[in-house]
Amino acid sequence: MIDSIRCWDTHTVLRPAATFFGAKVGGLEDLGPESVACCGIFCDHFSEGEPGARFLARQFRYCSSDPWFQNSLGINAEHLIDVGDLNVYPLEPERLYSSLREQVARLARTRASILFANADFSLTPTLIAGILEAKSDKQISVIRVSQRKDLEVVPDTCGLVSNRSQAGTRLSQLLGDRSDSLIWVQKCEDLTDEHYEMLKGGTCFLSVDADILGPAYGVTTAYSGSKSQRIEDVIDFIQSLKQLPIIAAEFTGHRPDFELRDRAVTAYSLSIFSALAELLKQGERN
Repeated sequence: MIDSIRCWDTHTVLRPAATFFGAKVGGLEDLGPESVACCGIFCDHFSEGEPGARFLARQFRYCSSDPWFQNSLGINAEHLIDVGDLNVYPLEPERLYSSLREQVARLARTRASILFANADFSLTPTLIAGILEAKSDKQISVIRVSQRKDLEVVPDTCGLVSNRSQAGTRLSQLLGDRSDSLIWVQKCEDLTDEHYEMLKGGTCFLSVDADILGPAYGVTTAYSGSKSQRIEDVIDFIQSLKQLPIIAAEFTGHRPDFELRDRAVTAYSLSIFSALAELLKQGERN
């Protein structure tokens, strides 16, 4: 009996850790101008919505590393490097700001493009601050695709990390008083030919929020109103930006659930994240 157990081969196969699109894991030394650094941000402390969006990066990794999903998305992991999640300190806003800014600056100095699975748009000004620190010679413009402007007044005593409803105001203050510093797009067709001409001369950061989608495409950290877009339209819009000098992008706002059906719903947002990855792979290198 013992001998038969010893001879029994289970052919056990250990699955590798899930990464974005099955990409290899790497660090700063693995990045360069031809790379796209993919990272998550496990923080939704300032989103002003129901918690749970902090699991966005984890669920994107689980879904996108599945071979079936990779085939359905039509993406491969070439040039993509999963650099892990950025260190966060949700209960210490000043430390959170300095830590995120420093980490993003180090990523940007490698000249890699950067793709964020960012649970919380309120952190975006800090990400931009890191890019500005690393690329002080560049003029940064932010294209924000969302149903919300988030332009509430920010008290003078408030730091750069504040509530989501103030994030647009913080971005405008950070980028300066320019017509192309922050371009808010509620519908994909809102980006005009004039915008394209303005944006071609600088460097762009693209931010897409899940609230642009209809309720059928999943739960978001903000209410989706009647002007929601179809997945296909959002992806077509992203692909139309490939001639712009976009060096970094983020997807924000999706609050994933964990049932089998909810994984399928997360795949809708993942298809947009996939389009952002392809955009950064095809875009101009800076």
